[in-house]
Amino acid sequence: PGESKNVCQVEKACGSSPCTVLSFGSNGQFDFEEDLIKNGCTCDIVVLDCTGDFRSPLKKIITHKLCLDSYPHGHYVDIETVFKRFENIRILKIDIEGYEWEIFSKLFELLSSKERRPYVLLLELHIQSSLKDLSWSYKNELISSQNIRSKRVKGGKSVAEMALLSQLWFNTSYRLLSIEANAYSRFAAELSLYRSV
Repeated sequence: PGESKNVCQVEKACGSSPCTVLSFGSNGQFDFEEDLIKNGCTCDIVVLDCTGDFRSPLKKIITHKLCLDSYPHGHYVDIETVFKRFENIRILKIDIEGYEWEIFSKLFELLSSKERRPYVLLLELHIQSSLKDLSWSYKNELISSQNIRSKRVKGGKSVAEMALLSQLWFNTSYRLLSIEANAYSRFAAELSLYRSV
């Protein structure tokens, strides 16, 4: 849930207008986005979630019935399409219940471009999921290309996979500011990453 996301210095994170805060996954909860507005964020705030017809009571929060996937289909869009559509993305929040692993490949490509790099990344990261349709194909591509062998959580991520993910964040100039336990799952954590350059 968005209420545990951590953003310091909202004015700096939101930047100067025109700018955008993109929030993937809300489950009808807008606490995080509403807190940004209360703390002075002047960016356009866009929430994408295809799992329901969610509307915020605040008109400043724009909602779209769309979800992220590795390729566009139906109510799903790929991260590249979203990055092209919105100007000056300052904060990117991803809370998509384990599907984050499906979009990491393209996300890291996009974060390599300094022009399109958000100032803040907020991520609910899962190391295990009960969802049967998650292939976590990106994880498999990464690990097989690195020839890494490591013990993994049953049905989930290994220590080596998590270390490699940390290295990818570092390589794209993001630094971990905070990590919080997820209140609803012992196999998920809330990460706050800030761009260092």
